[in-house]
Amino acid sequence: MCGIFGMVGPSSDCALDPAGRRALRTLAHRGPDDEGWWQGDGVVLGHRRLSIMDTSPAGHEPLANEDGRVQLVFNGEIYGFHRLREELEALGHVFRSQCDAEVIVHGWEAWGRGVLDRIHGMFAFGLWDAGERKLLLARDRLGKKPLFLARRGGSLAFASGLRALVEAGALAPEVDVRALREFLFFNYVPGPRTILRDAELLPAGSWLEWRAGHETCGRFWDLADARPLDDPRTARRAFEKRLAEATRERLVADVPVGVFLSGGVDSALVAALAQRESREPLASFTVGFGEASWDERPKALRVAERIGTRHHEVTCRPEDVPGVFRRLVASADHLLADQSAIPLALLAERARESVKVVLTGDGGDELLAGYVTYRALGPSRAWIAALPRPLRAALGRWARRLPAGPGKMPAAGLAARFLAATDAHPAAAHARWRAIRSADEIEALVGPLGAGPPEWAGYAAALAPRPGWSWLRRAVYADVGHWLVDSVLAKLDRASMAVGLEARSPLLDARLFELAFGTLLADEANAGKAPLRRLAGKLLGEDVARTPKEGFQTPWSAWLRGPLRPWLRATLDDLERRLGGALCRDAVRRTEEEHARGRRDHGLALFGLCALSEWARLFPGLRVPG
Repeated sequence: MCGIFGMVGPSSDCALDPAGRRALRTLAHRGPDDEGWWQGDGVVLGHRRLSIMDTSPAGHEPLANEDGRVQLVFNGEIYGFHRLREELEALGHVFRSQCDAEVIVHGWEAWGRGVLDRIHGMFAFGLWDAGERKLLLARDRLGKKPLFLARRGGSLAFASGLRALVEAGALAPEVDVRALREFLFFNYVPGPRTILRDAELLPAGSWLEWRAGHETCGRFWDLADARPLDDPRTARRAFEKRLAEATRERLVADVPVGVFLSGGVDSALVAALAQRESREPLASFTVGFGEASWDERPKALRVAERIGTRHHEVTCRPEDVPGVFRRLVASADHLLADQSAIPLALLAERARESVKVVLTGDGGDELLAGYVTYRALGPSRAWIAALPRPLRAALGRWARRLPAGPGKMPAAGLAARFLAATDAHPAAAHARWRAIRSADEIEALVGPLGAGPPEWAGYAAALAPRPGWSWLRRAVYADVGHWLVDSVLAKLDRASMAVGLEARSPLLDARLFELAFGTLLADEANAGKAPLRRLAGKLLGEDVARTPKEGFQTPWSAWLRGPLRPWLRATLDDLERRLGGALCRDAVRRTEEEHARGRRDHGLALFGLCALSEWARLFPGLRVPG
């Protein structure tokens, strides 16, 4: 797990200069242990290292092949790399380190771009072949690691963060106004677009080759290509075997490994599988709150005691928020706003005091359709078919005016989101479950700035990539390519890497996704994460296996009405100063007032505005066109 930077183009544009060094320093939090550079004719590569595999100087990057012709900068982990190493050594390749990344260097020599089909893990990398004068960029199948791109003149720059591209002079700090509208809708920016104009993300499961100023690109993996097995029972057994193997592979490290525990079945199962593979008790970490409705620590402690981990608890308090929030946004310079990132970042800080790697339970809900939104698919289709559009629209407008409800998951709040999601075009319904604001509210905030297709259009387009798919399969596919990669995984990467902690998620194994998507989702016996609950029942007991899905949420809305209101006011004032007339001042103030008085729950919307304010601090001279 590291930070990478590079640039290719005319020799005059790609010298190792102070701008390049400043660019790499913006990634120091991702790789606090070491820094490395390599420069050739028309290419420069930089690397910040978090030492996990082979912590000796032999693991220093950029990594080279035997004659130095191939140079690699790598971010992430390759799981099961020892098997590939043995195969390559049998072909005559000589390895200089014990690093997992070195299999890519020699794999490129042996198989060219075909090496991408052979490696599994979480990764983003840049590989320069001096013999062919070619750059290969690639990003892992599910998009766990970021890779940003910018082009200027005849040069192509890439990096693990946007600030690196700005510091290198490859990108101007100018807001993409269309991306701003999408951020206000979702609280994240759907890729490949980014919040900065002229920058983009390499899509998950994709590659890009650059040679003499010409680019070619493609995908080496697509979940839609998952092949079903004939027998669902065989698939269930294969699923359990693969999950155990995925957990075992993610425990391989030359540094201490721990586990994150929440109150849910996903993290409990991962922790149980990991502890079963470990000779010594693993360190487990849980974050909780003083407010009982949101506090999952008792459930996590029950699991920790049952499996025998060394358990640690962290309490997230309102007074922690300003400092953690600023550190988190500074490391996550690609704008996103998930309120659970605050306690997650606090938990990562605590874990980093004793371990460098943690296993997490992320991905289970996308893997096996665990969210309430999937259960709403059938009712929403029936609702849309039964009621005329004007009536649905009226109910949606009424739902958006409902007052805030108490507790973690109030029924009134779920009903309001259902009604608001189904008040428009049928294709928008699933996407609008993810929405933070309505189209009318976005217009009030930014007016015609950046207007174009509806903000949900990209999400809806991903719902039907294959004829004959069920709505469940369509929704899961869209979520994996949109919500998972651009919100869930981005949050996990930024919150952990803010403190140089590597987070590994066995449930995010791409081969598990192929099994689930290709076979298990078509079998009603597997609905609602049944395969995970069956395995958890065997390992942890039925009481843990039946733990209801609640989601990792925070008392953020209540805090903004109480102890955090002064901080909120100051943060919104700062937003107004930094973005000038881009956002309507009256609309922002109205949102704050309605929330403070309990007339509506704008907690998520206000979190997004706070994230936007903190993010704008990172880019002096930031411009918003129009």
